[in-house]
Amino acid sequence: MARAKVAALATVSALVAVLLAEILAALVAPSTRVTRDILGRRPIEVTPGLYREMVHDGQAYTDLQPGARGRHRLLNDYDVALRFSQLGTRSPDLGPREPGEFRVLILGDSQTFGHGVAEESTFVNRLQDLLRADAGAPVRVINGGVAGYGTYEALWKLERLAPVVQPDLVLAVVFADNALVPDEGNDLWNNVERAARREATGATPALPSTRLRTPVRPPARARLRFLADHSHLYGLLSLLRRKLRGVPSHVEQVRSYGQAPGEGQRLAEAWEEVRRVLNEMATVARTGDARFAVVYLPGLASLLIQDRGAMAELERAGYPLLPLFVALEDALQGDPMRLRFRNDSHYNAFAHGVIAAELRAGLVREKLLPWVSAEPPSPDPLR
Repeated sequence: MARAKVAALATVSALVAVLLAEILAALVAPSTRVTRDILGRRPIEVTPGLYREMVHDGQAYTDLQPGARGRHRLLNDYDVALRFSQLGTRSPDLGPREPGEFRVLILGDSQTFGHGVAEESTFVNRLQDLLRADAGAPVRVINGGVAGYGTYEALWKLERLAPVVQPDLVLAVVFADNALVPDEGNDLWNNVERAARREATGATPALPSTRLRTPVRPPARARLRFLADHSHLYGLLSLLRRKLRGVPSHVEQVRSYGQAPGEGQRLAEAWEEVRRVLNEMATVARTGDARFAVVYLPGLASLLIQDRGAMAELERAGYPLLPLFVALEDALQGDPMRLRFRNDSHYNAFAHGVIAAELRAGLVREKLLPWVSAEPPSPDPLR
């Protein structure tokens, strides 16, 4: 009888300890994979109906729901209002074109969209403010970024928007590390997956880069799914287990990429596909008499290991290139938390301010603005 009481007491004590540990993990080290935790919170909340399903050549993808309104919240990192135009952009609706109005259409992924950043603080909006101050004339900068987009989806969005927006300048933002590492936020990896799906549907002939497949990660076992969905402690222990097993971080994977046999060829094929899609984007832009340029937005991994390989690959495309590497590297100062959210690796509002200022400088340098002389000033004869 006494032994049973001791066992019961030990069981209750263990349960209380686990419960307290779970609460502590929820408060100190929350997991963004949890759908609802012990405190009744939803770490991530996104208003339903913000996105719609689209199909291109038999391939499904998502886009912003025209006219949608809502919010996106992540723990204590951000809680931002979202409003989409009737064109499906994160910008106000376009009215009649004002006399002399200069329009810039920026296409990209969630970094361009401004994931977690208030609309007025995104680099798109800040760039618009800077250009309006410079031009002294009407300027509209339209945010065509959508979470999860690679250059394939950006091309498809450009094909839909260009005839309506009639931009004077199109900027394609490429967010990538120079590595084929699974990462849903990396344009290079997104393009590899998209090319593989193109081959699978048979909608278009197979491309060389469709050979760049990697095994799909197996879904979590059913008995562990509940823990993954509801336990911050389980997420923390899983992270510690990965570290103890020596599973490399994303930065370490990017650093070591290319050392394995055959990776160089795979990477070269992937970049060739990126350049091919950029060529298609440039053709669409020029059809509407718009100029076209590429923006290189490096991932944090590239900044931390000082790898500019992606920039070199984009230079080969032959279009005006606006690289953001140096500006972000200077702002980083060795601490990635200066540029990102605590529980989300997207660039924060401070980083967006850095990006906007550097983009403005790049547009002036490349003479892509109508109020910037296309010819260098003649030397002062008095000097």
